[in-house]
Amino acid sequence: MEKNSDFKSIEFSNYEFVSIIVIMIFTNFVGIIPESIIKNCGSASIIGTIFLSILAYTIYRFLTTYIFKREFDLYEIMQKTFPKIFCKIFAIIFYLFLMLYIYVTISSIVFDLKETTYAQSTVFQLAIYFIIALFLITKKGFNSLFRIAGYISAPIIIYVIILFIFSIPFLSIENFFPLLGNGIKDIFISNFKNIGLFCPLFLTLFFGGNIKKHSRENLSNFNKIFLFGTVSFLLIITMFVGSMPSELLITRSSLIFDVSRIVAFSTTSIKFAPFMISFFSFISFLSSSFLLLIACMSLERLKVIKDYSKFIVISNLAIALLFLFPLTSIIVSKLENILYTLSIFVCIIFPIVTIFIYSLKNSENIKTKFNIKNSIAKLKKGGNVESYE
Repeated sequence: MEKNSDFKSIEFSNYEFVSIIVIMIFTNFVGIIPESIIKNCGSASIIGTIFLSILAYTIYRFLTTYIFKREFDLYEIMQKTFPKIFCKIFAIIFYLFLMLYIYVTISSIVFDLKETTYAQSTVFQLAIYFIIALFLITKKGFNSLFRIAGYISAPIIIYVIILFIFSIPFLSIENFFPLLGNGIKDIFISNFKNIGLFCPLFLTLFFGGNIKKHSRENLSNFNKIFLFGTVSFLLIITMFVGSMPSELLITRSSLIFDVSRIVAFSTTSIKFAPFMISFFSFISFLSSSFLLLIACMSLERLKVIKDYSKFIVISNLAIALLFLFPLTSIIVSKLENILYTLSIFVCIIFPIVTIFIYSLKNSENIKTKFNIKNSIAKLKKGGNVESYE
């Protein structure tokens, strides 16, 4: 086997591709949401989630349809649109953005664990388990990560459905009123920042080069992702909002194993807490690993480094160093808000602007080629070449 072949030759099935994206989005909704959505929408959080899902999917469907019909990934389009130096600068920005994303994701879960279960442990003691797992998974590359994701995604959906079924007797219709929650402005305008929750979905725009051979089934894959993801989000939000007034929920931990203490089998769930902690921590390992691999691969694809597999150890060490100087939960919460604002620019605005510029340049190239072709034809017929201009 070739050295680093697991990094260079990335292979996965359609099911595995859907699985990893479902896992990544799900991690956001069990880690730092529904708190953010509930703060904006209140009792109308379900409406707010539906709004975000439809908006994210509309933008995502447009971008993927355009990109996969042309260059198959945003790296190729960028290299044909911008100067090399700009591509390298963006690669570094994108890398730092994903490193921040990983740090905030792990921090959020670690602080939840500290506040609910491991009060005597330090932030670094809890974080080091995540970082070790991050290293063990990423050192094998994308292929092993996709294999694991294929096995774990189905249990995630099953668990959410079972948890929701058990919670039904404890849902109160009163908690869903007033119907418009904190107001129309908060649902449809202030809530827009939470579209950053769908950042993992948009990351496939940068990863699309390796799904070229699956191009015929890509759009159906995205439909599956959207369906599984949206249904899961709605069930989770319904459990949170329906089982307790939103004013109280805002102050609670947002991890889904904490939800199980609110709903039907609350006394039994304490016995299963270690299992739930391990299960959802493992999901966050997979999500963070995928982000780190994409971050390092971006540096190689945009010509900043030659071999991204050698940069993974350095990246893991950098994240470990960040946790040697842990921040408070309040600062991490503020970083979350900054992160989701950045997500809108990096994962939505930048791809749209890039595609727009690419389309303009591409149309000019087509026009030039057309003029050159006509000019050559006229020259062959003995005409003048003024039409070249």
